[in-house]
Amino acid sequence: MKKFLVIISIGLAACSNGGQQVNSMESNIVQLNVADFKSHIAESKDEVLLDVRTPEEFAGGNIEGAINIDFKAPDFEQKIGELDKNKTYLVYCLSGMRSRKAADRMSELGFTSLYTLNGGYSAWTEKESE
Repeated sequence: MKKFLVIISIGLAACSNGGQQVNSMESNIVQLNVADFKSHIAESKDEVLLDVRTPEEFAGGNIEGAINIDFKAPDFEQKIGELDKNKTYLVYCLSGMRSRKAADRMSELGFTSLYTLNGGYSAWTEKESE
């Protein structure tokens, strides 16, 4: 019974954080809503806009100025390894799942400043159509 209550307590704590699981790896990863992501792009000087979708998804529409490195590609780590780890990266995908995984991996590899777009390109295009 005690184990059950502990599991329930942990689940409730995760849900009280907006339903997003907090990961200790994400200390240098910040999730931004569309408005804040746009602000970062507009005010950007050295920030890099990184689209981690497939080349086909990227060709179907993307945020202007983004570079495309496919998270699912076998050479993903090699390609991000060629990037400057000290720059700030604004990372997005279609829904936000791949960008969080990509940012986690980038953090593990020593990237120091990472932002992800909550809801991904889908949220971006939805906001654009409003």
